[in-house]
Order: sequence, then structure tokens, then C-alpha cells
Amino acid sequence: ILTPAFGDELAARQVLCISCGPGATYDYFDKASPYLWGLGILPEQGKTHVVEYISKKLKDGNAEFAGEDDFKGEKRKFGVIYLSSSDDGEKAEKSFEQSLSDAGVEVAQSLSYKSPVDLQTDAPALIAKLKAAGATSVLFNGDPIAPQPLTRAATAQEYFPEWVMTGA
Repeated sequence: ILTPAFGDELAARQVLCISCGPGATYDYFDKASPYLWGLGILPEQGKTHVVEYISKKLKDGNAEFAGEDDFKGEKRKFGVIYLSSSDDGEKAEKSFEQSLSDAGVEVAQSLSYKSPVDLQTDAPALIAKLKAAGATSVLFNGDPIAPQPLTRAATAQEYFPEWVMTGA
């Protein structure tokens, strides 16, 4: 489920749903209370941890885990690919990138995709943009299917950055 539509419909009909709402925010659950509940860590909470990790462990280092030898000696330059399937998801991503900026992490290129199906044709163009921006490290925040077409497109373009999985 890539949109909150299912959870929205259940809440409108006063049906309880546990773990509804991909990319859901505190506001989303508050508006749908008491019908929608999240059991795991919310994206907002997860992003706080990810930003802290990136800012403390990755931002000032070299891209030592890249598959491209030239990158291994370079200071990390970050690119972002994220799933943009709802307004809430888009807001969460912008908040994430603002938090990165506040922590001194510069993002060279930020790109979105609407669905993993689109990546069958869109992945080569997204990868070309990351490569052109000189990203040594790609922060991925999307669905669990998307890495396959993205990494396949990167390999086809002989582009082997670090891939940092920030959450799905």
C-alpha cells in the first residue's frame, strides 16, 4: 500500500486498523484517532535516528563502502531517492532533508519517484542525475522493491555509490 487511502477509508467508516498508513505522521494518526494505530516506530521517529547517524558517523568520512574505487578516497557527497506517494510522505521527506541540513549534512541531489512500477522506466534517468551530481552516497527512503531497478540501472551506467537504506 503506497497511499493512506485504505486507512483513510477505514477510519471514515469507524473501523479499527492496526499498522495502517504508510509514511504516516503523528498528525495523521491524531486525525484518524481512535481508529488507526501504528505499532512500530513512526517515520518521523526513524528519521530522527537516521539523521543523527548520518551526521555523526557518515557526513565527514570518505565513501569507503562504495563499489567504485575512485569514491572510496572521496569525502561523502549525498544524494537522496525517496518515494513520494502522498502529501504526508512529501512533508516527511522535506522535514528529513531540513533536519539533515540543520545537522550540517548537504544533499547534492534529491529525487523522488511515485511508485516502484514507474522505476522500470524511470530508474535510468534518476541514476544519471545522481551520477551527474557526483553523489558518492545515496540515501534511499522508499519501498522495498525499488532498490532492484535502481541498483540495476546504476550498474548499467557503471555507477557504484554507497547505498544507505534509511527506511521503507
